[in-house]
Amino acid sequence: MKTSNKFKFVILFISLLAFCSCSGGESKPYTNMYGFNPEGGHAIKEKSILNKPENIVWKFKLEDGYELNYPVLEGNFICFKAKKKDNKGKDAIYVLNCRDGKMQYRLKANRISSPVIYKGLLYYGEADSYPYFHAVDLKDGEEKWFFNSKNKSYKGDIKYPIISEDRIYFIDEGINENNLNAYIYKFNLKTKDVSMIKPIEYNPRGIDLKRTSLKSSPIIYKGNLFVQLSNEKIRAIDINMGNDQYDFDANGEIYDIAGGNDFIFVCGERSEKGEGFIAKFEPYIGGGKWEKDFQNCSIRGMSIDNKIIYASMQTPNGTSICAVDSYDGKVIWEKDYKDLKLSDIIVTNKMAYVSGDDGVYCFDKGTGEVKWKYGGGIGNYTAPLIYDDRIYFGVDNCFYCIK
Repeated sequence: MKTSNKFKFVILFISLLAFCSCSGGESKPYTNMYGFNPEGGHAIKEKSILNKPENIVWKFKLEDGYELNYPVLEGNFICFKAKKKDNKGKDAIYVLNCRDGKMQYRLKANRISSPVIYKGLLYYGEADSYPYFHAVDLKDGEEKWFFNSKNKSYKGDIKYPIISEDRIYFIDEGINENNLNAYIYKFNLKTKDVSMIKPIEYNPRGIDLKRTSLKSSPIIYKGNLFVQLSNEKIRAIDINMGNDQYDFDANGEIYDIAGGNDFIFVCGERSEKGEGFIAKFEPYIGGGKWEKDFQNCSIRGMSIDNKIIYASMQTPNGTSICAVDSYDGKVIWEKDYKDLKLSDIIVTNKMAYVSGDDGVYCFDKGTGEVKWKYGGGIGNYTAPLIYDDRIYFGVDNCFYCIK
């Protein structure tokens, strides 16, 4: 499974992008990739777990034939999307008690978006000819409200929901006669009103529909919504007025977008040259600052913490992680991780964490030195969640809590 595309509506923030936010008196939402979207990329406000976990607190097993991804957590609840491996049948969202791993409830729907949690409600999109967007009570799954799109298509999806300041944004994307059409929706979560419906004028020549549309999750940063316009372009849209600000051409296929240190960063691959790249540009007017090319690789995801970019690179010899100075693009360190498929990189105060296809790794974010590895067998791992001195992660159809 691909866990970096972000299209952080994604943290995928998902950016979003993994994300964490703390505010007075409220429970703390956290996602590893899509969803809750403060201004930052995959850096979380949890203290590092320095020693290798030794105990499995609980393990939850899904039905056979499913694999899970996109875990999100708030308060005492953790939820994730489960998808049929054969792409037949409905997807599901499981909601568990994060302390003991007991299932609270399960929701089933067609082609579910990445879920997002905010102030006690769980939000997710459901595919249909006229796609749906749902809001349910996190505690018991009771539906509070839903929205039914009027964008008819034979293959319609709600994708990449992200939340900022009591507003939720998502993309309603459909394919009709080999044309991709999409709209950005903006909801006021207090009034339940739609305050913006904006078409995205995709350039069909710039999009390969066989690659399942666009890869990176939109992010919100410095008052703009940054959304992938084609395989190689980012558009900045004013989140208040909905006006197009500018387009940024990355001159390469984009896999991830992140904001940090007052700038926007994109990464991806220039396939005709066999190069991975990271580019930095100014968020208000789109002026490019620098581009860094990496030979014989593609860069699938990145995380930003303070002034350092941590990038995951696929190379002919396997996978590498490198740390790059966000000021000038100089490589600080680079480490090989054998022939692994890595998740998004989650950064804490001292350490960083990443899942391979054979376990969860903890490495020193200053040097790249691996401090410990927790093996959970071979499989498709989610990015790890670090929360309240525990680590949460999924492998294929099992979800673990360790400490």
